[in-house]
Amino acid sequence: MYQQINRANLQMVGQPGAVASEVNGWPDTALRNLDATDARFGLRGTAFWPIVLTDPVYDAATETLTDEVLDRTVDASAFRVTANRGKRPLTPEEIAARRPPPAVLGKVEFITLVQMAGGMTDDMLVEAHTNPLFAAFWIKMQMASVVQRDYPTTAGGLDALAFAGYLPKGKAAVLAAWPTA
Repeated sequence: MYQQINRANLQMVGQPGAVASEVNGWPDTALRNLDATDARFGLRGTAFWPIVLTDPVYDAATETLTDEVLDRTVDASAFRVTANRGKRPLTPEEIAARRPPPAVLGKVEFITLVQMAGGMTDDMLVEAHTNPLFAAFWIKMQMASVVQRDYPTTAGGLDALAFAGYLPKGKAAVLAAWPTA
């Protein structure tokens, strides 16, 4: 990306972009002074200097850089223009897409997570396992080879355990502590 410069007053001409087609492909040193170009090109008294972009300080978890060029400053001693890249907040969808997916857990890892993050004690675990209201949940757990966070049986089971008081810290605490892949 280049900036056209009026060499007489070192002012920027127009917006940043590509060099004029008549001088496209010329090395940066040749673009510093276009007085030798054909007068028909209308480039005499001008130059094209490269723009050196600096990334602003930003939080990569909640912001992203844009192609917007801000705060352009002519650096005549180096035949360049310095500028900052723009930034914008990420949308909730973009933030969600950047999160690593939840890990698939083995059954022992899942029970450990439920106990540590959800506050379920060993006594609560034994009681919940023998409670007939949870028979279907435990049958599904026995049949499963792994436990997935976003699977309906997992969500329903955690809801039921929390409702029955077996997860003192709640379902949300378990989901928040679920490891990522």
